[in-house]
Amino acid sequence: MPLQLDLDLESFRNHMALRRAATEMRLPMDERLKVHFITRRAELLANFSITAGAWMLLLHGCQAQGEDRAALARLKDEVFEFKEWAEEGLQKLRLMGLQDALENDECEMPDDPELVAAFRRMLGVPAPKDPPDDTRG
Repeated sequence: MPLQLDLDLESFRNHMALRRAATEMRLPMDERLKVHFITRRAELLANFSITAGAWMLLLHGCQAQGEDRAALARLKDEVFEFKEWAEEGLQKLRLMGLQDALENDECEMPDDPELVAAFRRMLGVPAPKDPPDDTRG
């Protein structure tokens, strides 16, 4: 037997808007809180993606009646967009980290020089300059 309940659509929207605005630093906040959002950005985005996935799972099992069908469909789309935003943010952070590691030659790369060159081209990172050859006489 289906469970009848009232779903507060604005609550979902407010949660997503607040989380997004805070993460993007669009809210006035104390400097210490800004540092928190900057240093924990990847963790926050990963948690937002997980939360949105749980919301999508919940909403997938919901059915609405009459005019509420369109409202529920819009909410599902908004939650999906929130999840995409979080995952795109994570992907950008990963690429920035890889790019930084390649630029500073700080990561262990595969032994295949062609693969390393492909990574560098994909990310627009020039190859590090070779150290001077001291074997010349």
